[in-house]
Amino acid sequence: MLRVDLHRRARKAVRSIPQAQSVRITSAIERIAGLDDPTVDPNVSKMVAEWEGRWRLRVGDYRVIFELVCENEETVVTLLYESHVGARGGICG
Repeated sequence: MLRVDLHRRARKAVRSIPQAQSVRITSAIERIAGLDDPTVDPNVSKMVAEWEGRWRLRVGDYRVIFELVCENEETVVTLLYESHVGARGGICG
């Protein structure tokens, strides 16, 4: 199981989303954290260009952008900023 680190602003963004979507996002994050390799999930895709090195998790109309970071032989899913959790179309731009 992977460890998930949420920056306080990302945590605040998840709380500001309507509750039904917030629950779906939280359970999707927990689901990929339970995988040995979250990149095999069909809702996870690699990002390109200026977002290279990050991954996007699709949860309905919302997108969660995260990084996989190795710390002391442990892989960590890191959500950094509030702008990395949001509705599709406005999250990357």
